[in-house]
Amino acid sequence: MQKLDINGAEVLRLKLRLDEIADSVNTLMTNIGVEVNNCVNNLKDESGNNPLVSPVSKLLTNTENIKTNVVRNLNSLSQFMSDQVYEYSYSTEEAEAAIKELISFIAGAVGSSSGVAVASTFEDSNALSNGEANYSDLESKLPNEEQWNIMNTCHDFFKEKGLTEEQIAGILGNACLESGFELEIKNPDSTSKGLFQWLDSRHPSDWSLETQLNHAWEEMQGTPSGGAITSVVDELKGCNTVDEATNVFAIYFEGAGNGNGGIWAGQGRREYASTIYYHYSNAN
Repeated sequence: MQKLDINGAEVLRLKLRLDEIADSVNTLMTNIGVEVNNCVNNLKDESGNNPLVSPVSKLLTNTENIKTNVVRNLNSLSQFMSDQVYEYSYSTEEAEAAIKELISFIAGAVGSSSGVAVASTFEDSNALSNGEANYSDLESKLPNEEQWNIMNTCHDFFKEKGLTEEQIAGILGNACLESGFELEIKNPDSTSKGLFQWLDSRHPSDWSLETQLNHAWEEMQGTPSGGAITSVVDELKGCNTVDEATNVFAIYFEGAGNGNGGIWAGQGRREYASTIYYHYSNAN
């Protein structure tokens, strides 16, 4: 096979430069994280509360996640390049295969598979307007920072599943009304418990946040509350507005019903959903 004149020293030089970039990114993002954390502490009043603490804390978490993902991917790419120094391909065919592998690796490292959330879009102007008008209601519903943190984790979970901000807001609006993002809250008059107030026949295996989210997503692959649809997820993915997504989730997941003038307790769900949508439009 034909041999290629490939300069191994250049590959090693690139590897060393990637190491330098990884170190620089790590230092920069760490410094940013320290500054944001200082902002969080400065915002807290004597009671430890402030409506700005949660979004700024979310920024801190996102900064740390970005740093982790970028540095990890740069280090992985650096290792890949280092391997090429010692395991060299000289044939045209092998070189072409190696180049394609490198291109695929880089595409995965900088794309959605890296774990870094893609930029969000918020196009439902009606929901944004309603959310801004009713924001104080959300603050009253979630008086503790832990509730905001749980909501943020829920938001990111469904974002990673590929749902839009409108669809996620519909889910979270329902959860907000049902549980106020308290993990083990129970209805004293029934067996309903957890984020989505599952009846005992649908209880998850435990009440950790991770288990509840995975359990909800698994249920969403079907129609836990019945209905002539393929699945809750499929139905949600056809929704373009916050109200549509809120209604779909209320009917087919929560079993809220859709007769006699609309969904039972629908207005509360829709208002929370719009406010949550507005919240994330300002937090990102």
